[in-house]
This record gives sequence, structure tokens and C-alpha cells, in this order.
Amino acid sequence: MGKISRRIKGQPSSHQSKIASTNEAKKVTKDEEQQHRRPQSVVLTRAHNIGATLIQISFIWIIVAGLLKISSYTRANPANNHNYSNNKAFTSQVAAENDDVNAYDEIQVEGTTYQIPKQMLQPFLSYPDPIGITEDMRKLFHPVVIFPKIWEGKNQIYNYQVMDHTQSKGQSELVPLEKWRLLHDDASKENLLPSNKENKKIPFTVGRYDEKRSLMYNTEMFQNESVTIDGYDGLRTIHIGIDLGGPVGTKVYAFENGIIHSVGYNSDHGDYGNVIVVEHHLGGGGKIWALYGHLDSKSIKGKAPGNKVKKGQVLGRLGNIHENGGWTSPHVHFQLSANPPKTHDMPGVVSSIDRPKAMVNYPDPRFVLGMLY
Repeated sequence: MGKISRRIKGQPSSHQSKIASTNEAKKVTKDEEQQHRRPQSVVLTRAHNIGATLIQISFIWIIVAGLLKISSYTRANPANNHNYSNNKAFTSQVAAENDDVNAYDEIQVEGTTYQIPKQMLQPFLSYPDPIGITEDMRKLFHPVVIFPKIWEGKNQIYNYQVMDHTQSKGQSELVPLEKWRLLHDDASKENLLPSNKENKKIPFTVGRYDEKRSLMYNTEMFQNESVTIDGYDGLRTIHIGIDLGGPVGTKVYAFENGIIHSVGYNSDHGDYGNVIVVEHHLGGGGKIWALYGHLDSKSIKGKAPGNKVKKGQVLGRLGNIHENGGWTSPHVHFQLSANPPKTHDMPGVVSSIDRPKAMVNYPDPRFVLGMLY
């Protein structure tokens, strides 16, 4: 008889044992590979985390640097396209200078009584408005100069500095007469004018209305009491326009429709240089005259009285020293007049005696520009 071979239950055959041994060997080999590979995966993960951290740190430094840059500027928050809120620090300074901000004098002009603040540098809407410019009208006016904007948190704010010329250092804003004469010589002009690099560093600024600038206006033009402009003479030191400053070449816009009243070049040292006067037409048939002074020479080319002006039109650009009357800080002198001037001129500075009537004849430009300060 043939032999019957038996195997005990649960005991693997020799073939099965070989298979099991092979599988076990494969398992050990696979585990070893995973152990070898695991450190590489950990290294890659750590490298990824370090890279992400570096990116986050760089981003944080960029934000911090931006905030530091913003904090170095004087700021104002716009209420609309060109209307600005008060600079609180500066307003408190002005209030401290004026002890009795509610004191007024009364003056009659052509049968109408107006209240004139006794103290200078008063807040917006403190001065008489003989034209009747409303807030709704003001919201529709185009900015005369468009200030750049910067970010503060989640909001964009206008970037300009409100100037204080009550303590100006003499003629620091006006180039000396001898140098000014050399600037009209083409051979000397190129070396005396600011470079493009210097021009780009010029900040945007606002010079105030109804500000006494005793130390700035000390040339013959302002000190000679026999000089008369539209009936205004005497020792003239009180500024009755608003200066909008910026780099040479900054665009100057018409705030409303109208026609050119007069245009020309006022050649005296410390005068307007190239200047345009526009008769602006307001709602309801009203009119107001605006002077745009200290422009470049190209601003007046091709312009003549009677030319139509459209709201938002580029009237000209800020002029350099040799064409703006000799002023070292480029700016447009923006002045309003309730009456048409005789020519392309207005008394941008008046005497203390003439100040009350000047506040009526030459209204606060903030009625057009908005609350710049």
C-alpha cells in the first residue's frame, strides 16, 4: 500500500513556509526603505516650513516699513473727491494762537453787512461768502491740484503738508534778486535751476488764507506803500489766497466751466510770473473770478481773453523759479474775487487796514477747494 502522509492541523507545509519566509523578508525590506526615506521627508517638510516663515517675516517688515513711511507725512482724510477733513494737530495750534475765535467785526460792502473774524487763521466757513457757494456746489467742483494718496490702514488719504509761514525765515521762499536776474540769462539758467532729482523730492503743501507773513514779504513790491493793485496799497503782509504746492510741472486744473478773463506775465521780482484769471460760471447764473498764479511759461501760450474753459481742463502747470516770480517752492497761488479784476492781477497780499474789506472782495478759497485744513 502506498504511504499516506499526514500533517498536523495548523502546521504549514514546506511550500507555505517558503512563501511566508519570502513575504516576511519583503516586509522587512519595505520597512527598512520607509525608515530610510522618512528622514528625507522630514527634512523637506522642515525646509518648507522655514521658507514659509521667512516669507511671512519679509511681508511683516514690508508692512512695518510702509507704516513708518506713512507716519512721516502730514495727513488729511478726504470727505469726498477733493474735500478734506481738519488736520487736528494743526487746528489746535491755530486755536491756541487765537484766544477769542468767536469775535467778529462788522463791515458794510455795497449795502450788505458782513461779519469779519477779528483774529486771523480762522477755521473753514468762518469767513463771509458773498457769492453763496453751497456744499452741493462744492462737491461738484474739480480739484485745482490733485494731491497724491497714500494708504493708512484700509483707507486712502491725501498726502500733503499744511505750512506755517507766520515764522518764515525772511526771504527763504524767494530767491535773492541777483540770482533771480541771472535766471533770466539762458547761459546761467541751466546751472541754477533745481535738478530733476531735486524736483521729485519737493513735497505737496498747502499755504494758508488770512495768514500774516511779516518776514516773507519784505521786498520793494510789498514794502513800497505807493504800489496800488485794484485799490489795495500800504504795507502788505497778509496772504489772501491759498498756495497749493508741489513739484515743478504739477498739473493745475480749472475747478469749473468759464472763460478766460485775462492772461499774461507779471515780471516783478516776487510777483506771479505767468498767471491766468478765469471768470467761472456757477449754478444759478452766478460768477466768480479765480486767479491761478506762478505757472510755467507754456501755461499761457495760445490762451487769450474770451477762450472757453471746461471744468477739469488742465489750465497749466507749476512753474520753476525763473518763470514763477522767483519763488523757490513751486506752487499755484489760487485766489477768488467777487468782482472782475482790471487785468491779470489781484493783490495776493494786503495790509492790516485793508484786511476787513479784502475778506469780502477776495473770499476764502476753501469755499471752492474744500476743508484743506
